Amino acid sequence: MGKNKSNKKVINTFRDFLRTDSFQKTARELRVKYGILPSGISISDKELPEINQQTFPINFGSGDLYRELNRDIENLISGFPIKHWAVVFLSKVYIFYNDIERFVHLKPDFDYGVIEIFNLAEDLSTYDGGFDPDNGNSPMALLKEVVNRGDEYPIAIGVHKDATKRDLIDFISKNWKRIAGERSGEESRLLQVRTRREGSREMTDFIYRNRHMSRKKLANLVCEMFPEKLTRSIDAGSIGKIISIEKKRRK
Repeated sequence: MGKNKSNKKVINTFRDFLRTDSFQKTARELRVKYGILPSGISISDKELPEINQQTFPINFGSGDLYRELNRDIENLISGFPIKHWAVVFLSKVYIFYNDIERFVHLKPDFDYGVIEIFNLAEDLSTYDGGFDPDNGNSPMALLKEVVNRGDEYPIAIGVHKDATKRDLIDFISKNWKRIAGERSGEESRLLQVRTRREGSREMTDFIYRNRHMSRKKLANLVCEMFPEKLTRSIDAGSIGKIISIEKKRRK
């Protein structure tokens, strides 16, 4: 993953979100609806860099069908805290290919929309003098975009061309309560950046999938299958705790 901590937080949160029973159930239903294999479409490492928001399978090119898919995806992630188009796209990647990890590692600095930048100088550089809000090159179009996304991005910060990185960090640090407003005391819905390896997640998923087994038998099986992932012995009590945590996480 890339250097952007906010992006890492989105990815961590999304990983847990897509593992929930409700997400998995809907994902399976959408694959049936759109004629996608239950295990997803196979894609080679060579083809992977070509994936973007337009290049899903060629037989999926119908505009009406694609718009319907967009609506289904938006409903699927309605409970996710970030509504950025990149999260919608990542959901499509999962629906089509049953995997997000290769894409995440291929594009580590992909922007998932926690912090949004409106570049006024660049966006208005081609201003043609009109004030049609539907004209993408007009100030009104930019204003309309800001207003429409006000619920997600309630604060805009103007950065002077001579301001330094230190100036901006200092300003945000000293004015965070003012910037956050009513949200200043709230806990973020995004998970903190975790250092736990995905191998540990593989072990946890295995435990959850086999939660119907006796705790003692499952503990022995985990020790056999994941010896390199265990930093301490795991017993029936540990197995029960992991299952309990996962049940709460996946609700």
